[in-house]
Amino acid sequence: AFRSVLQLNDPTSTTSNFFGLKNQVSWLDYPALVRRLLDIIWLASRESPSYINEHLVAQSTTLLLSCLLSKPHMIENFYNFESLNDFILQVLMHSEDEFIRNRFFTILRDLCQMWSHVSEGESKFDHPLQRILPMLLDALVSINPFSRTCESYFLLLNELLHHAAYHPHLFRVHSLDLVQNLSSLIKEHPIVEESENEFPDRVIMGFLETLTTLLNLFPELKQQELTPLDQTFVEEIFDKCLFEIPSAKCHGTRAPPKCKTREARCDAFNLLREVVSSFPENYRFLINLVQKSHFGVPRLEWGYSPSQEQRSSTGYVGIKNLGCTCYMNALLQHLFMIPHFRQGILALDPMDDELLRYSLLDSDRDNTSYLNTLEENGLDKHKYECQLLVHQLQTMFVSLQESQKQA
Repeated sequence: AFRSVLQLNDPTSTTSNFFGLKNQVSWLDYPALVRRLLDIIWLASRESPSYINEHLVAQSTTLLLSCLLSKPHMIENFYNFESLNDFILQVLMHSEDEFIRNRFFTILRDLCQMWSHVSEGESKFDHPLQRILPMLLDALVSINPFSRTCESYFLLLNELLHHAAYHPHLFRVHSLDLVQNLSSLIKEHPIVEESENEFPDRVIMGFLETLTTLLNLFPELKQQELTPLDQTFVEEIFDKCLFEIPSAKCHGTRAPPKCKTREARCDAFNLLREVVSSFPENYRFLINLVQKSHFGVPRLEWGYSPSQEQRSSTGYVGIKNLGCTCYMNALLQHLFMIPHFRQGILALDPMDDELLRYSLLDSDRDNTSYLNTLEENGLDKHKYECQLLVHQLQTMFVSLQESQKQA
């Protein structure tokens, strides 16, 4: 029965074979079959990844698509499936199994694209695009910003937007409202990526890709009087997403920019290119931003190569050898790798002494002469040296722990 249903949609089947196959599966209870297939997909998507579940979903989705295309009126059973919205989003965005997510994306995409070949009049129900695309658009604002399983969702969203743009009689995309929503979501999105070697931020990548798709599909959005993608938005992408650097107030794993990985940065650059193309004011503004950034860098740093200077993918930071400090460097690294010792040193506060605070304000001070002055004034020279040593050791440990540089 399974093979027969599949062959009903085989374009190579002859007319005689077609009617013969229909007679072979005429006894099937299609509504119950569709319901059971959807239940299988639903349950498998909520379990841990396994070969058995992947095999079940692969067979179930193929049979489901064949049922819906060979019996167009069965689409009503698909639409009436309990919590259809939750079901689609669960499989596309929340399943832990990447194979299941990708497989479901493929089936929904094929259903929407192939439904147009179903003869008019055979189905009195809505086109799948008219049901699925609104669900995906409504889910944009509720996506977990830290989600790592939303790639298939955004792939389907972009595919269906393409389909809707070329078939406006099926679904009218409110492109201007959607652009405004996406630009706001990008601005409000938190920093998720920890470094260029970590897992990419799939959510902001999806926002960037979808906005780029809209600008490609609806060029009129680039007109100055319509688009919300003004100079403020250009600066947001250039600065917050691409070139903002960490500071003392904002550093660590959630330090800027938002896009650190190669994949996310490529998406940001693609959107930036799309926003300034055919928009002279945005283009000139971007050139000014590039010039300010470029001329603000000393000439000696023009040869900077991020791939050679960035923190190792292992997560560790090295100490540069000054020519005769290799043993000292090894000792410091060894002490740093002892958690209790490292935490204890970083927890100390060597700045209690007002004299030490004052002495550290001037980095150009000659420490030798200053120590002599302390001794002449009857102050504790030894205490000062100990506090200064703790301060420098803390500085070294903080750099080893927080720095994004290689060494």
